[in-house]
Amino acid sequence: MITINLSHVVKGGVGKSVWSRMMCAYMIHKKFPYLAFEANIDTPDLAGFYPEIAEKNRVFEFGRGESVDVPNKMITELIGANSNPDIPTHAVVNMPAAIATSFNEWVAHFGMFGFLAERNIQIINWYMVTGDPDSLQPLVDSIKLHGSQMPHVVIRNEKFPKSKLPFPKELDDLLAKHSIPTINLPLIHSRAQDYVLANQLPYEDAALLEDNAAGYGALDQYAVKRILNQCYNAIDSTGIFPAVPVASSK
Repeated sequence: MITINLSHVVKGGVGKSVWSRMMCAYMIHKKFPYLAFEANIDTPDLAGFYPEIAEKNRVFEFGRGESVDVPNKMITELIGANSNPDIPTHAVVNMPAAIATSFNEWVAHFGMFGFLAERNIQIINWYMVTGDPDSLQPLVDSIKLHGSQMPHVVIRNEKFPKSKLPFPKELDDLLAKHSIPTINLPLIHSRAQDYVLANQLPYEDAALLEDNAAGYGALDQYAVKRILNQCYNAIDSTGIFPAVPVASSK
């Protein structure tokens, strides 16, 4: 199965682009062929860390009205990249905030879920929550609307204390009904995170960085490795990707 992995949240600054980068690091770690796309043209965070996104013209936005077909180039490129059915190429998409209406229009306009299902492609909604009601209610709405056609994965961002609180009953019931996994994004060491951000350094590169780099030492390197391994294990626990990686170039 081919997957289109949306890194999604309803507002900025709560870890969406961090998760996009974690997903890219996971694909590289597993040696899964993948294409990264930037759908947040106003704040193209993922493209800043992976220059090939802009170089390959993989930056777009979910338009409405006459421009509703703009994201289709992502689908066309992904289908074209999957000439070998035994080695699927996945997609990682950094989504903008407050995109639900445009995304829903795109899905409905083209019958997207049916089109993709015929080609063994599935959209996965990796949904970041902070524990605040304004992050939980849109998740409830998304599951109610798409839960039977688009798998969701809920990610609790441990940077926010409320993320550890119990979910409301309505959300708990939906998670159980649709067998939706919940995983955690651990709190990332602030100094390591600051260095990564200041230098636009992908996490997988930061985990290999020599410990004599200015402002970034062996303990910082270890902290990034630890967080990556926790996230890799969390993603594996969802059962979305095959247990045995395939060896192939990006």
